[in-house]
Amino acid sequence: MDDGSASLRKLDLLVVSGPHLPHPLLESVMEKFGEQRFRLNRLDSIDELRHRLRGTRSHPPSPPDLLVLSPEGKELDALEEILHPHGEGSRNPLTTVVIFSLSPGKKLLSLANRNRKIFIVDPENGEDLLHIFEEAVRESHDFRHRSLFVTPEIEDLATPLTILLVEDNAGDRILLREMFRDYPLIRPLTLLAARTLSESRRFLGKTPIDAVLLDLALPDGQGLETLRKFRAMNDEIPVVVLSGMKEEAIAISSLSAGAQDFLVKEMVTAPLLLRSVTYAIKRKEIERSLTTLANSDTLTGLPNRKSFMEQLQRSIDTGARSGDSFCLLILDLDRFKAVNDTYGHAAGDTLIREVAGRLRRLMRRADFVARLGGDEFAIILSHTGRTGSLSRFIEKLVLRLSPPYSIGRHSVSSEASVGAAVFPFDGDSAEALVSHADRAMYRAKSSGTRRYAFYDPAMDKEEFARAEAIREISRALAEDAFQLCFQPVVNLLSGELVYAEALVRWNHPEKGYLSPHSFLPLIAGTGTTNDLDHWVLDAAIAQISRWQTEGHPVPISINLDATTLALPSFPDEVSHCLRAHPELPPDLIRIEVREWIETGNLPRIRHTLELLNNMGILTSLDDFGRGPTTLPSLTALPLEGLKIDQNVILDFQKGDRNMALIEGVASLARSLGHKVVAKGLEKTKYGLLLEKLGCDLAQGFGISSPLPPDEFLAWKRSWTETPLASRGGASVSDSEIGILAVLLSHLEWIYRAILDVHPTDKTSSPVVPKDPEPCPVLPWFSGEGRERYGSLPVFAPLRQITEEIDREVRSMYGELSRGHSQETMAHAHRLLSLKDRLQTLYHSLQKESLLRSLAEDTHLT
Repeated sequence: MDDGSASLRKLDLLVVSGPHLPHPLLESVMEKFGEQRFRLNRLDSIDELRHRLRGTRSHPPSPPDLLVLSPEGKELDALEEILHPHGEGSRNPLTTVVIFSLSPGKKLLSLANRNRKIFIVDPENGEDLLHIFEEAVRESHDFRHRSLFVTPEIEDLATPLTILLVEDNAGDRILLREMFRDYPLIRPLTLLAARTLSESRRFLGKTPIDAVLLDLALPDGQGLETLRKFRAMNDEIPVVVLSGMKEEAIAISSLSAGAQDFLVKEMVTAPLLLRSVTYAIKRKEIERSLTTLANSDTLTGLPNRKSFMEQLQRSIDTGARSGDSFCLLILDLDRFKAVNDTYGHAAGDTLIREVAGRLRRLMRRADFVARLGGDEFAIILSHTGRTGSLSRFIEKLVLRLSPPYSIGRHSVSSEASVGAAVFPFDGDSAEALVSHADRAMYRAKSSGTRRYAFYDPAMDKEEFARAEAIREISRALAEDAFQLCFQPVVNLLSGELVYAEALVRWNHPEKGYLSPHSFLPLIAGTGTTNDLDHWVLDAAIAQISRWQTEGHPVPISINLDATTLALPSFPDEVSHCLRAHPELPPDLIRIEVREWIETGNLPRIRHTLELLNNMGILTSLDDFGRGPTTLPSLTALPLEGLKIDQNVILDFQKGDRNMALIEGVASLARSLGHKVVAKGLEKTKYGLLLEKLGCDLAQGFGISSPLPPDEFLAWKRSWTETPLASRGGASVSDSEIGILAVLLSHLEWIYRAILDVHPTDKTSSPVVPKDPEPCPVLPWFSGEGRERYGSLPVFAPLRQITEEIDREVRSMYGELSRGHSQETMAHAHRLLSLKDRLQTLYHSLQKESLLRSLAEDTHLT
């Protein structure tokens, strides 16, 4: 008890000696509360008690707070007369009376039933005595009086209490009814009765029942089987077992089988029974709360992993019996760790709750959604149809999760990757389904294109190959089985060597030298990628230093994974390498980050690139066009250069129409101040066209394959700096000159027309010719132009805008001749706008003509 007990009012405890008193149980309870809490007095007989309570002339009445006694025989009559003088059976004395009795008779039970402050206690039951003393202590602290059988947490005096009694003995049913009728109740009570379990079923389906009093000996149930049968009918209503059996083993077994309490019939009093019912209700509420807590995720309120695994097993069992299939989805948020790192764990928790809310709103009633932990969720879709409908649902799910989330003052994007496995085709056990859906989810996450994937048995082989590759590469790093080769990057116009890219090669003991494309995808997203990057960084800087010392300074670009640059330790590692090579100028080092940058890593990578720039190291973005880098991401990074993905350049050289894409990327990069590298140039004759499309530099087998250090130096000595286009025999063709001449003639005619109506000399009036000068290029579009270029896609829109400009010029002259100066100027402004579009189309005609010539040349050769 608390240390301040000495300052509280002591309780007057009066003990009347008898067959069971003094008793060690009473002393134990007093010791628990602290003997200083009580003012103890002892009496030897009921007569002394009568004088104490009624008083005399010399001693006024002094009722105690607690009266403990164990009357028998005639003492009971005397006690009843003392506590209820003149037949005032319903009056509640101020004193709490505790009567110790092993087998109370009817008279004692009747006495207790008529007063809620009289309690019969089994001398061996310390729990009841402890509760009574606790109540007395609370009252002594000026707490509002509460009935012992209504706990503060659930007391609602206006709420009726409905109890179902399942008892086949008519006498026991009548006794309980009389007991409740005679007892002064605080809460309205309705007692329903059923003679069998079958009869009780009728009440369970129709009437809200707060608790059940269940006899274990019924016509349709005997012993614990009765309780089990009832629990099979209803597992929610609290049950108090009423039994004629006193064995403690039966009581314990009943509690284990689902009862909330066990009472022996002959010991039952109204206060004890009502207190037991109330405690049973409270225990059941606590059980429900604990069950909910054990099966729910506290952050989202969704079922947790334990509940999910149980539901998954139920779905498997049901599907095995019915033959129905269902689909398991494993869902993982992208960039969740970055949200935690950037905005804090509170923001991460908010994001998880928001995702859970969207999932709830999307699910059907028969579906099941759970949070497995972290940023991982699981969904069981029942009654699945064809794969097509499943795909549409998953696409809808991914789409619903895609819009940004409002987290405080921030707008946070976090898309989801989803893996799907279908029962029974992809597994007939919980372990197999979860493993396969998880594997499909990682396939979706690594693909970079689709945000979901269905399980495919081929994934098992890929997973094995991936694990084997990780082991082999880790061993190869330990055995120094990697080496660097270097591929030159040159200027398209001058042919000058600008720098070389360091490319790793694996000297495999069985397969020979392997390029990075054959093994990097297998270790993507693992720590082995970072380990390999660290080796490449050290080896490349060591090679730059050697060449610098030997008098062959060559800038080298080092291609690294974005996850490596996101490591907090990476800038320090680069700084350490520079300190280890003090003779090395930092501007000989370039760091290229592979384009697959998770948005969540962007702030950290930007910070890393800024630190590298401050060291004097140039940075660029590799493989642009392959991954999901957005314009905001591109503008946020402090880059010097940008490499267009080699697949784009290779497809362009094969005749695919990627010119607009290349030109668009180059234009964007130049607007941001980035140098543009065309990666994958296999034929130097395309150099001229790539330069016209906006590329500055080129790299590829058309210039040189990746070479070991010594061979690279030999190539460098033999390389002559001449424009790449001239190496392939390509030059400015007669066709291009012809198109350029037509363009100049066209522009000259447009400018003359505008000057006619709007002379530069503001003092002179415009001279209006009788008829506008005919467009000089219209015959070309009908004759030579159509013959040479009519099959090119851009020719038709170019001819259309030429005809539109011709009509605009005629209209302008017409308005001028009528003296409508305002309308004339409007036509002049439209002409200037059309002129800009015209120039763009002429340039496109030049590029398409050149591309066709290159393709024809390739076909002939």
